[in-house]
Parts: sequence; C-alpha cells; structure tokens
Amino acid sequence: MALQMMDIYRKMCENQLPGETDEFMNDFQIVQINDFTQDSVRKEKVDLEECDLLAVMGLCPSRHGGLLDYPKIVTESSGLVAEKWEICLELVLQNTKESDNVQKVANNVSKPAIVLNGDAKATTKSPQASEEEINENTEDNFFASVSESASKLILHHAWMTETLVKNGDIEKLAAVAGGLALIRNRLWHYNEVIVTKQGPKQFQSLYRETCDLIEAICEQMTLYYSNNLTTVVLQDSESQNWDNPKPFHEGERLSYCIQMWWFSMETNRQYLWSSLPPNMSQNIFLAVLNDCLSILTHRYSGISPTGARLDQYRADILAILLSVVELLPCIAQNLPMLSAPTKDHPKLLLIHAKCELLLSIMVMVTAPATSISNIIVDNPHSQTLPSIHKKKPSHLEPQKTWRELICPELYTKKYSLTTPATELYLLSKLIADHPQPQWALMVQLCTSNNRAFSSTVFTQMGAYVPSHHKGDK
Repeated sequence: MALQMMDIYRKMCENQLPGETDEFMNDFQIVQINDFTQDSVRKEKVDLEECDLLAVMGLCPSRHGGLLDYPKIVTESSGLVAEKWEICLELVLQNTKESDNVQKVANNVSKPAIVLNGDAKATTKSPQASEEEINENTEDNFFASVSESASKLILHHAWMTETLVKNGDIEKLAAVAGGLALIRNRLWHYNEVIVTKQGPKQFQSLYRETCDLIEAICEQMTLYYSNNLTTVVLQDSESQNWDNPKPFHEGERLSYCIQMWWFSMETNRQYLWSSLPPNMSQNIFLAVLNDCLSILTHRYSGISPTGARLDQYRADILAILLSVVELLPCIAQNLPMLSAPTKDHPKLLLIHAKCELLLSIMVMVTAPATSISNIIVDNPHSQTLPSIHKKKPSHLEPQKTWRELICPELYTKKYSLTTPATELYLLSKLIADHPQPQWALMVQLCTSNNRAFSSTVFTQMGAYVPSHHKGDK
C-alpha cells in the first residue's frame, strides 16, 4: 500500500510540470467542468459496482492537516475534479486581472483619430474573440459550473457512503471521507474569494451540505469500530471464564481479548492516521476509546472472580490502564491537557474517570482483605461493626491520580512539577504520536530546558554519520 501511494504521488508530481500545466490550462475551459465530472463519477461508480474497486489519489504531503484539515488520500473523482476547479479558478482570476487592466488603460488613455488618405477614421476596437473569452471565464460562470459539479460529487459520495456502509467496507469509506473533506475545503476557499452578481458567500449551502455528510460518515465509522471491538474482539469465552477454579495459564498471562483489544486499538489508530484528516481521525479514535472503556468498566465492575483467577483479573485491568496511558498522547494537544484535562474536553474527563474507577475496582477485588481492613477501619478484628478511620486533616495525604499510581515516574498531578527529563520525554511522545506536525510543540521541545534536546541531537548525531578516511575519494 505504501509503495502504491508513493507511485501515485510521483505520477502526480510528473503530471504537474510547469509547461504541461500551462498548456492544459489554455485548453481546459469552465464549460467543460460538468462533462468531466460526469465522466469521472460514471467511471468510479461502474468500477465500484462491477469490480468492487475504488481508485484513490494521494494529496501532496505539504497540504496534509492544517487549519482546513486536509486528508492524505481522496477518491479519484474528487481529486481529479478538484484539480480542474483550481485550473478554472486560475482562469477566472487571470481574466479578472486582465479586465481590470484593460479598464484602467481605457480610462487613462484617449483614443485619437487616424488619418488615412485625407479622411479621419476612428481607431478599431479589440477583437471580439478575446472579449468573449473573458466573458466566459467570469465569476458567475465559475459559480454556476462549480456548484453543479460539486452537487454531482456530493450525491455520488453520498451514494458510495450508503453502499459501503451496507457492505461493511470501512476501508473504502475512509477514502470517501477524505474526498468529501477535499470538496469541503475547496468550497470554503471559493466561498471566500468568489463574488458573483448576487453577492459573496454563494457556496455556503453546498459547504454546509458537505459538512453534514462528513459528520454522518464520522458517526458511521465510530459506530463500526466500537461495535467491532465490543462484539468481536472483546468476546472470548475461554479466557473470560471467571468462575473456573483453575488459574488461567497458571496465572502468568492476561486474557486473550484484552491483549487483542490493545493490538486492535493501535492498528485502528495507525490506519486512521494514515488515511483521514488529522482532526477527524482524532475525534473518531477518542470516541472509540471512550466507548470501549465504558464496556470494560461495566464488565469488570460486575465480575466476581475465583481466587485462582485473581492474578488474571489484576493483569487485565493493569493492561487496560497501561494501554490508555500509551494512547492518551495521541489525542492530547499539549502537556497541560495530557496532565489535567479541563471541562472543555468532556470525553477526556470521562476517560480519566473510568480509569480511576477501574483502578479502584482492581484494588478492592484483588488486594488482601487484611491490608484493606487495616487501612480503612480502626478495629478490623472486632466482633462488632467496625468503625471507619477518622483521620485528622493534618494527617491526610493528597490524593493521587490513577496515572501517578500506574506510572509515578512520568506523571504528576501538576504539569509544573515534572522533571526536565520527563518533560522532554512527554513532549517527544506528543509530537511522535500526533497525526500531523505540531510545530509549536517542536519549538517548545527544542528550546526548553536550556535546549537540552537540540544539544543532544547535535552531539549524538556523529555516531550515525559514516566515518571519512583520507584514502576515500
């Protein structure tokens, strides 16, 4: 797949040479957009119906992400048609500029008469062909053609969404979502720069329609991943037999389903990161993680394992908590959000609350009863009802979060209390796990702690540079 995407990108670069692009711009006109769109849609529909194939295109890596949230791959129809839209936009802007220049010259320069054979004759006008060409490439014609073309593309992608959801083919649905994201971004741009006779913002309705369809696709993908993990991956009768008096693999390993869940979550993350727009992929992954933790918390809070299965029970919950620790940097935007999310991120707060509950369940179920009783009550060996400890406020220790207990060397309740080495590690992990470059975090990583990271890179890079001998040429 990676080699295929690199080949597609190479062909795109070869097809966008300056000479070839200029020649094609002179040949292609705005009136041809709809015919080209219809042909592209028809070909893609036939391939999907008859061969179950969906051709994709790779966008330039420099456009990936950004404020408009560009995807990495798109459907071939949306990619090719969007290229023609850009060519037509260049024609409109070029002709608009030429019209303005002609108008300025006409206003500033007078037209003297020409004397031929003693008769005065007026100067001739410019050829009608150029005026017609300019009139064809107006903003109103651009809006009419592009709006009709975009409507065809949106309907086509809505049909593909319905077909792929029925067939359960989510891999192809990612390319459809990417194609719609490209159409959405193009419409937003045209909505800002194109002003017709009816006024600006004429693409607003199509833009809103595209956004609604993208949200629907995100919901379908979230529902698919959540249901697949819940009904397929997390179902295992052999390892989930908690009433069995015999230990599971002598108490030396966790459940199969928990191990596969962690593997599936990382696999899904890699696929989402490599196909969808960054913000869209993060939102889907965050929702799936939250749904899975809801199922796991409900399941393990209602389990009463036998004594032989306590080690497996403890290992399962620890694996879940460790997996969340590894996955949280993928969806946190900065270190303060990673350490202590605010009310602006309710799903992150829910994830932390469920992890706190899982940790409490693990302690209450697997910890020795004598240890718990000595901590909680004053008279654990009394025949009467034991009384709860009434500690004085001066003896109370600050409550630690679940991550402080699971990874005490990495996380503290306050971001300001982290050590320089820990801060550099967490910043590096945030940058590496994000679906798009985080330039602000990169600057923070290179300049914080007396530029320790930059100094380490420059001083240690020599170990990876091949040595140069005098005899070498």
